[in-house]
Amino acid sequence: MKSFSFAKALTVGCLLCLTLPVACGDDDDDSGPSKPGIGGEPSGIAGQPSTVAGAGGAMTEPLPDGLSDTASTKACGSEMCSSAKAVTVYVNPCCAADDACGLDTGFLALVGAQFKDVCQAHDQPGDRDETCADAANLMIPYGTSTVPIDPFVGCCRPNGTCGVVIDTVTSGGGKLPIAKFGLGCVDAAPFFKGQVSNCGAGGNGGGGAASGGAAAGGAASGGAGGSP
Repeated sequence: MKSFSFAKALTVGCLLCLTLPVACGDDDDDSGPSKPGIGGEPSGIAGQPSTVAGAGGAMTEPLPDGLSDTASTKACGSEMCSSAKAVTVYVNPCCAADDACGLDTGFLALVGAQFKDVCQAHDQPGDRDETCADAANLMIPYGTSTVPIDPFVGCCRPNGTCGVVIDTVTSGGGKLPIAKFGLGCVDAAPFFKGQVSNCGAGGNGGGGAASGGAAAGGAASGGAGGSP
């Protein structure tokens, strides 16, 4: 991702502090009803539910796939798996292969990435690899605007193909935390329009620019991701 100018970084920081109070350390109780944004914009990030007036009364806009407005748990084999908080919403837990705990990645459609197996397991193995491209220029929608998130760094998976690290998702060069997903080195193909790249000695560049999400120029966080 191209480095921010000071003015742009300040603008992004102010935007996130105004729209994502949790990321800026606001401990106010947010358990009350959502308030509509100015001009009817959603009251939360990435389509968080907002109350809007309708002919039959108030209506609630649905959250994107994989997200909920409350924390939850799910039994996977002998383990109890928990959701992951992303500012003011929660990513739903799910059971991946062999009953491993994972997260429902349907929400990644917001950045233009869709996994064939929507449930992605935690702690997927892989090491940072310079032959694999970072998934950069990622944007998530907020109302009528978008918020940039830091790149998911490239990594090499045990099968010799490139992945991206989705652990801690941040914005502003790591200064603003958004979420901790802990997925590890996931398949990079969904971020590069399905292109599968080799890594290590047989690396072929990792696929170039990422597919991007809303308003992406070609790509949620390197190391909170390198992914996060």
